[in-house]
Amino acid sequence: MRAFRKALRVVTGWGWALAAVVVLLGALGFVLAWNELIVLSVGALILLLTAVPWILRGRGVRIELQLTSPRVAVGSPAHAVLVARRSGRLSMPHAVEVEIGKQTIEVALPRLARGQSNEIRLPIDTSRRGKLEVGPVRIAHTDPLGILERLTVLSVGQTLMVHPRIVRVPAASSGLVKDLEGEPSQDLTADDVAFHSLREYQPGDDRRLVHWRTSAKHGSLLVRQFEPSRRSDTLVCLTTSQDEIGAENFELALSVVATIGIAAMVERRSIRVLSSPTGASKFATELDARGRDRLLDELTEIQRHGQSGLK
Repeated sequence: MRAFRKALRVVTGWGWALAAVVVLLGALGFVLAWNELIVLSVGALILLLTAVPWILRGRGVRIELQLTSPRVAVGSPAHAVLVARRSGRLSMPHAVEVEIGKQTIEVALPRLARGQSNEIRLPIDTSRRGKLEVGPVRIAHTDPLGILERLTVLSVGQTLMVHPRIVRVPAASSGLVKDLEGEPSQDLTADDVAFHSLREYQPGDDRRLVHWRTSAKHGSLLVRQFEPSRRSDTLVCLTTSQDEIGAENFELALSVVATIGIAAMVERRSIRVLSSPTGASKFATELDARGRDRLLDELTEIQRHGQSGLK
């Protein structure tokens, strides 16, 4: 049954009209004993049958679809690369179809010798943020009259993530709290767990910090000094309500969130990103910020909606 349905899909609108002519004229010709109608019916049937070999031809070419980069920022150059290689003695198709987003582009193929390959680069519009499906690459086998048409997939599709634009910002030192499990800083203190070095004793120093063994060898008192361990948590809240933010400002907000998030990751600071509730939930949605690509991918796919914003 599945093969039968697949076979029916190769018949075009013109092909179904021709099949109807075969049935109707053939039936009327036999009922009315009208030979001319029978001849027309047979002629239409011959056209249908002669179209079959055209769609049974082999591919004649192999296509590989690649992206110059699976992730780019808004406005950055991106290309889909088609590598066409002639795979045998069969004649090559003149063109292939490539889907880029919601558009279908017809790409002309050059004539190649057997075993020869050629690379074709297609520019991709990255002016808007979003998830863009590139491919698949298909070839249409059809007869000269367009009675039958068979689409063959030559290469599977790829996904291009167009991320929000990121701006480099200076390091932020605010919001630091002492945490023994945090990251060591460049400042020095007399009370922590990350040992840094020894220094000479000064009046007022805690004698519990004296390193007696080294002091005995050095001939004077030496005390320990440490690197303070600190931790900084960053929380970013993003509204996705259409009533609270317009489309242009929403894109700007996403760029700001991405910039803050990536800066926090570079500085090894904890980052949490919350967005407005979605669906039936009344609670804020937490985005995946466990890595650069994960956060940017989340911000790439997020959209505004008609629900209430953050409360």
